Amino acid sequence: MNPPAALAPAWWQPSSRQVRWLAWLAMCCFIAFYAWYVVARSDFDNEDLKNFLQMRTSSFWQFLLMSTNVHFVPGHRLLTWLSYSIAPMSFVFAVGLLMLFQLGSATYLYRILGFMRIGSGQPLWLAIYCCSNLVVFGLIWWAHAQHRAPYVFLDLCAIHYYLVWLRQGGRRQLVWLGLAYLGALCFYEKAVLIPLHMLAFGLLLHPRDFFRPLLRKVWPPLILLALSAGYVLVYLATHQSHLQEEFHQLIGALPDTALRAHLNSLTPAGVQVELAQRAFSSECGFLKMLASSVTGLGVEGDWDVPRHGLSVRLVLIAALYLLLAGWTVWRVRDGWKLILAMLVVAGTDFLPLALSDRGTILGDMILHQYRYYYEELHLLVIFGGLWTMRVLANCPSPQEKSQLRLLASLVLLCYASLNVVNLWHAGQRSSGSMLSYYRATHAYMAHLRHDLSRLHQPAPVFENSAVPGYLSVFGLVRDTRMLVPLFVPDSRFDVDAPVRYRIRDDGHVERLERNNPSPGRG
Repeated sequence: MNPPAALAPAWWQPSSRQVRWLAWLAMCCFIAFYAWYVVARSDFDNEDLKNFLQMRTSSFWQFLLMSTNVHFVPGHRLLTWLSYSIAPMSFVFAVGLLMLFQLGSATYLYRILGFMRIGSGQPLWLAIYCCSNLVVFGLIWWAHAQHRAPYVFLDLCAIHYYLVWLRQGGRRQLVWLGLAYLGALCFYEKAVLIPLHMLAFGLLLHPRDFFRPLLRKVWPPLILLALSAGYVLVYLATHQSHLQEEFHQLIGALPDTALRAHLNSLTPAGVQVELAQRAFSSECGFLKMLASSVTGLGVEGDWDVPRHGLSVRLVLIAALYLLLAGWTVWRVRDGWKLILAMLVVAGTDFLPLALSDRGTILGDMILHQYRYYYEELHLLVIFGGLWTMRVLANCPSPQEKSQLRLLASLVLLCYASLNVVNLWHAGQRSSGSMLSYYRATHAYMAHLRHDLSRLHQPAPVFENSAVPGYLSVFGLVRDTRMLVPLFVPDSRFDVDAPVRYRIRDDGHVERLERNNPSPGRG
């Protein structure tokens, strides 16, 4: 028999203030921890270096309006220019820029959760957002994060100002949400889905009077939705040849020779049918991987969920979600609407990747790259806030709320610990993980940056050499003639110079002299 509330120990009834302080402490610690983790285990490579090279050989406006692969993202280009202009090749400064967006996202997410009046659940859900190791996977590749981090921030801005407008009106809110939408388009084409996010959360927060009178509350996102449709049509029309070129390059680069031969043997119509089937399979796979990755139970590497079939870990995750969904439908008012809306929003958000050539052809491989789930995290946290709002509405008893606060605090502690342990385990792997790949890149670039800083010559001369394969997987930076000038703009290359420097395979700089065959550290 449970003891009366008055006789229960004080720690069993945590106050809202205690829970709030715990959540804020966890949030601040994890933002700092993840910033350090990215800086200590990654660096510029591949597309980062390619973008810096293009910036140095182009005028500002030419670089700003230049497409990157199949993306037209001037905001991405502007961030590259800003980082290099203020602190050339400083990865610490570049990551600092990303963390500013991450802090901005946390701020606006906190404001959005405030609309739901969930008390201590507001900082708790914010802390869960900041503790997820998906943040690291989203930010550790800088060129990739330049799309996602600003997009997430501006998506939250647009949702926030729309919810403010629903509550109190005002033209200023409409101006801000419009600017946030346009700004997001400059960083990531996925911003065309922002109006759908606004509609979904507006409807779930105001289910009774959202459409009364008709269109009074939905016309701003509907206008933006029309702009999104126009943007997609223009994008497809102007990038069709580039998209087809990338499609054929992907087929030619497929590691599965049987699949490559199969796709090449199909008629154009057969290829489309094949891609449609693969897109549907990818969509289901993305949802499965999202459900796994957001729990913190799975990370890239040994502890990843299997590509096919089940595992003990995946069964546990499925059981957890089935229990939570069943309890939600049973106890929470209109709980089934929340579950359905979450599946629709998350599924729609994966459509651009699932329908892309890369997503449909590389399906199984791309599903297990956790960086693609970073931009879904903020949406799931908002749904978590909505779920908490419904739960508290059905738990009027102060004792029940106190027990819920205790349970939420324990869940937060377990979740944070789980994410740290799994992330650390993935980072210690020698191969098979994105984190281990960037660990090698970090070591090379750290050696290079340190040794070049010790060369005090006005125009040092170098001997050309190859860069390691892990630094330029796609062959974007072929040798040190392309790499070194990013660090030392006045450097020269002359293999016949009597005194010159050479970059070794580990990134260290060695001094070479014509009359001294034994090299020394530079």
